[in-house]
Amino acid sequence: MGKRFGRVRLIARDDPRYQAYLEQFRLAREYQRAMRPPSPRQVFGEQVEELLRSWLGQTRRLSERRYLEYEEIRGQQAVLKYRELDAVEIPDPTTVHVFEIKASLSLGHGLRQLREDRALLSFLFPRVAATLLFVDTGMLPEERQAALEREKDVVILEELTHLAGYGREIGLHWVPLEQVIALAGGEENLNLEWLREGEKQEPPPPPEPQVWSVGGEEEELGPLGQALLRALGRPPPTG
Repeated sequence: MGKRFGRVRLIARDDPRYQAYLEQFRLAREYQRAMRPPSPRQVFGEQVEELLRSWLGQTRRLSERRYLEYEEIRGQQAVLKYRELDAVEIPDPTTVHVFEIKASLSLGHGLRQLREDRALLSFLFPRVAATLLFVDTGMLPEERQAALEREKDVVILEELTHLAGYGREIGLHWVPLEQVIALAGGEENLNLEWLREGEKQEPPPPPEPQVWSVGGEEEELGPLGQALLRALGRPPPTG
């Protein structure tokens, strides 16, 4: 049986109920052992999200209401959850456009998140458009083609002036790594320590309970690191 949702609200960060939840979570963490700091790979993902959200905001009127409160129904029980959306545009009271931002080797996670975002937002808006801004960090051409063939509801958007069909398709816009570096004002302003460490992997920190957040998944860094070094104009190390 698939997930069922109810009591959906789209709120801003200063919503009193959400702030009360954050305070409760903060107090709970004080009694736990020290949390592992985010890995350099995760910091890079957060930087990409902030840069592309700012870039989107230059041409789109993004909403402060980008936090979903909802109940996930499991049998006879309902669990209250919160989910932060990367960017939201509400052009009119009946229409919403949700963006997911991912820097990854795989399309799958971002598309799964967007499908659930769309299902939740459909409780509130008759028309829901969904777009994935995907920073390709090393997919081989054949891997990209195979992924697109698997995802039948994905439509490539060369430009963001058009949207995929409301409620039927997911728009996919490829963002070159070079564009991210340019938006950051140079690679020195991005956390690329994870790239320079080559094969070294770090386990992700534990996820925050009942908060579904973007980014943070760990990936194999061998091919990824080599691909990014080539994109930055530096040959990958040998031996």
